[in-house]
Amino acid sequence: MNNLSYGVRMLRVLTSSACNHHCIFCHNEGQVEQPVRHDLDPESFQIVLSSLVNQVITQIQFSGGEPLLNHHFEELVQIAERTAPGAGLGMATNGTLLSTTLCKSLSTRMNNIRINLPSLDPSKYKKIKGNKDLDRVIGAIDMLVSEGAPTGLNVVFVDQTEEEIINLVDFASLRKIDIKFLEWIPLKSDKFSLGSTSELFRILQKLASDQGRLSESARWYQVPTQHGVSRVRVVESFCETRNASACREYSEIRLLPTMEFQPCLISDENNLTFNVLDSSSIVRAFKLASNQLGFCPGSQQCRL
Repeated sequence: MNNLSYGVRMLRVLTSSACNHHCIFCHNEGQVEQPVRHDLDPESFQIVLSSLVNQVITQIQFSGGEPLLNHHFEELVQIAERTAPGAGLGMATNGTLLSTTLCKSLSTRMNNIRINLPSLDPSKYKKIKGNKDLDRVIGAIDMLVSEGAPTGLNVVFVDQTEEEIINLVDFASLRKIDIKFLEWIPLKSDKFSLGSTSELFRILQKLASDQGRLSESARWYQVPTQHGVSRVRVVESFCETRNASACREYSEIRLLPTMEFQPCLISDENNLTFNVLDSSSIVRAFKLASNQLGFCPGSQQCRL
């Protein structure tokens, strides 16, 4: 997948619309909650990926819902390896379904495995995630680390205290893994109070020995801990600022299990459907979705 076209670099593959957690910050990748569960079919995925071999996709990131709820997950990974050998593979998961066998299998096949871990405090974790899976998730992280897997933490900033942030950064530093904080993207239906991202910046600036920018929407902080120095990333929401160039810089299209391409992170209004039996239909929908990057739903362009 190395022929330049439309600048889209990442294909985020949503293997399932289902999830076994109930995170208060979940935007469900912009999908409208449906009464019927959808799982990505391996045969359809093979056809779609084969049709996109001439697009500039350098990374295939498996996501959801919870990607491991799809019972064909390992087959989907094998299809990606076989069909797009030049693309990197990764996944974002809550970590609850990672077994020892799966950790061993994925450790050398993926270039990043992102685990959602908002807090190390059991009560806070349950409040945010809606489940009591903290010990299981920590166990999964340690299994990945023991296998030498390229592991990283995703932390959506809700209202974590300075102590919680220090503990999370130290947790990552001890295991020598990456940690990334994400700004909570509020939806109209949110019933919870948002933590101020400016408070997160204040805390990290206070702790950091050095800091800088990685891109329009990402900052980095060098934070000393009792186990060494940890490089912390923070990704700001370009949706909140309607920053079109940052959206295009992110350059990501989602493949939904319903056979649609979704260009917007938080809305399905501009989704492009296609005929999975028609390769030209797949490519046409992918290119149209790519051209929607930087445009908000309703054809309203973001701030340039």
